[in-house]
Amino acid sequence: MVTELEIGDGLYNGLRWLIPRLLIQNQEVILHSSCIVGKDGKAYFFLGPSGAGKSTITTFSKNRKVLGDDMNVLSFKRDILQAKPAFLGGMDFPDLGDQDIYDVGGFYWLNQANHTEVTSIPNSKKLSYLLSSYANLYWDGFE
Repeated sequence: MVTELEIGDGLYNGLRWLIPRLLIQNQEVILHSSCIVGKDGKAYFFLGPSGAGKSTITTFSKNRKVLGDDMNVLSFKRDILQAKPAFLGGMDFPDLGDQDIYDVGGFYWLNQANHTEVTSIPNSKKLSYLLSSYANLYWDGFE
């Protein structure tokens, strides 16, 4: 017998497969990330493997606008990086709308650890970290 959870999981996984293929045609990708709007009005992406603390970051951001704690859209139109909510997975943030688009202020890679530390990512690793965060990257039609 198929349960409601199994049907929902299948629909969610189907959307995760379909939506990136549609977005790439619009010069957008979905990043497995949390994304928070800072006091400066810019969006900050928090990337990393599952369990690194992306969703936890959003729970500590009660006084900031959260675009998403699991999936967010990165747009690269007109040489401007912008962020917007993906409305896929994770927690529900009811105060978000289709017009919530913010210039990107930065990207942070999270590693699960017992201490807090900020280090620069070497240029040679930046692209590989970003590519590892793309959700179902679809290369056909990617310019």
